[in-house]
Amino acid sequence: MALVECRECGHSISDSARVCPSCGIDHPAGVVPPPVPPPAPLYPQGQTPPSLPTQTAAKGSKTLLIVGGALGAVIVVLVVLGSILDATKQSVCTVTAVQNTDDAFIVNGEFDYGIVTAVSVALEGPGRNVMVRVRLETNEGDIEKSRSVALSENGRRTIQIQFPEPTVMTVVNRSVAFCS
Repeated sequence: MALVECRECGHSISDSARVCPSCGIDHPAGVVPPPVPPPAPLYPQGQTPPSLPTQTAAKGSKTLLIVGGALGAVIVVLVVLGSILDATKQSVCTVTAVQNTDDAFIVNGEFDYGIVTAVSVALEGPGRNVMVRVRLETNEGDIEKSRSVALSENGRRTIQIQFPEPTVMTVVNRSVAFCS
């Protein structure tokens, strides 16, 4: 071992000293220490270390947050749609009876033969205008007419629709009525 001067303070120290006892500088004599070998790998080559629990928990909570947000959005959409559907809830119109009667009319100032169809309709729900359509299937062909009528809430009404077109020899095979 030889004595050398510290490059910082100039005191004599051993050339193998890592720190100057006088000023505390590292490698005082300009001697570079041997390199420190890197630590040995914890896992053999080709193997990856397991992920840390905190990383897994962070990924899981992020996924949970996304799924929860999506589920919340779906619930909000369903609630909004439900309230819209309740607001636009339509009443239901049904035909309860249909009856045909031969009759005579005055059409454009002239006496004419025809058929009168009486249609009884019922409305369940809020009042509104309904369209009543009647189709007569006869031996002379099909004839269809419609009429709009106002019904009150949960109301019932009988509507008469005149068909002056058929001749005296007309036979009604079937009459069909609809309301909407």
